[in-house]
Amino acid sequence: MKHTEAKAYKKNNFVVYLLLLLSFFILLFFTKNIYSDIQVQSDTKLLKQTELQKKQATLQKLNDLQTKLKDSGSEALDEIQWFTGAFNDEDIVEYIYSYAQKINLTNDRLVIRDLSISEAWMSDIWFNEGNVQVSAVFSSEDTLLNFISFLTSKWEKYRFYIDTFEYNMNESSGNIQASIPLILYYQK
Repeated sequence: MKHTEAKAYKKNNFVVYLLLLLSFFILLFFTKNIYSDIQVQSDTKLLKQTELQKKQATLQKLNDLQTKLKDSGSEALDEIQWFTGAFNDEDIVEYIYSYAQKINLTNDRLVIRDLSISEAWMSDIWFNEGNVQVSAVFSSEDTLLNFISFLTSKWEKYRFYIDTFEYNMNESSGNIQASIPLILYYQK
């Protein structure tokens, strides 16, 4: 009798082990993607939190800059003040011709032959861009270089940029004719 009980016990044990093993495989089959999904969601959440922190830091910097720009004595406002000026054709013409008149009162000569102004487009730095073309006759290279320094000085009323300008220095005697293409950034 003991032998039949032991045999039945071993048979039941085998069936139990077989059922456990079968249930384990069924459990793995139905839950195999849950662990990878949890890992993907965890990584995505971490990535989103990192992006959020970067954007919050950028927002804080922009808010600080906005606060600085609202302060009338701010250095940041002084740096971009010339961008916020209005584009006025008549004022620019007067500005350039008054410099020429001031130079003509000395021994040097600066004769503006042609001055054309055109409003262009929105630049890649989100300011409007105006083009000014100045064609002039200069009595010397020093007069030409002083005129260019005046136009590009950050301490003057307008600050022009020269995109391209070619001139062979020290190769001419007498009057120098030059055409200077200028760019002016402004806000409307």
